[in-house]
Amino acid sequence: RVLSLTIAPAEVAVMTHSGPFADSDQTYGMLGTVVAERAIGVEGPIREYYLVPFTEPDPATHRTEICWPVFQTA
Repeated sequence: RVLSLTIAPAEVAVMTHSGPFADSDQTYGMLGTVVAERAIGVEGPIREYYLVPFTEPDPATHRTEICWPVFQTA
């Protein structure tokens, strides 16, 4: 079943995870470190956008954008 919804805009730092979702903790860690080192993180949900969905049979082709909320810097 498909549900259409509008996601509120947000300022985010983005890192793309390539490969199986089971390894995404490494990308989360790298992105979290960048955000923490710069002290730019804000309250809000972390978002994931699946550029190549998990329905693709080869996990090596999966691509996920991980989006960490940050305050606007410009």
